Amino acid sequence: MTQLPNPPSMVACNGCQFLIMDAPTDNNLPLYVKELKMRDIRVIVRTCEATYSKEKLPEDIQLEDLAFPDGEPPSDKIIQKWLRIVENENKKEGRPVAVHCVAGLGRAPVLVAIALIELANLSPWRAIEEVRLARRGALTLRQANWLSKYETRKANRFGDCVVL
Repeated sequence: MTQLPNPPSMVACNGCQFLIMDAPTDNNLPLYVKELKMRDIRVIVRTCEATYSKEKLPEDIQLEDLAFPDGEPPSDKIIQKWLRIVENENKKEGRPVAVHCVAGLGRAPVLVAIALIELANLSPWRAIEEVRLARRGALTLRQANWLSKYETRKANRFGDCVVL
């Protein structure tokens, strides 16, 4: 089997675990599924338009569609849904969450940074740094500036950071 065009990036920090990816297609979805199963990931969050069919995923991998416009911040509704998914998969189930946008450089990293701020008790700039350490080229200046002003909505906190 061939390799993925762009390798996914793992971010693990204070009990939060994420696999940031670019968007699968129907043609390479089996490669992504293999990667997800290897890491015991059961939830994929898609933040962009559909590039693959949900029906082609195995039954034990759930797809959550949390699409929002490229270059824009997510809505409060999307942030709330995202944090519920992360809390359930990371805290209750002890599993990473896979998240992707088209290239894995904008929308997906923004959601990961929000979770690191909300659930891993990182400052916005530290969250940006953790994401960028794992995913080179992630987050535009506009996205980083928006995140730098992000104010937490929760008081749920975890432990230490590791970039894998």
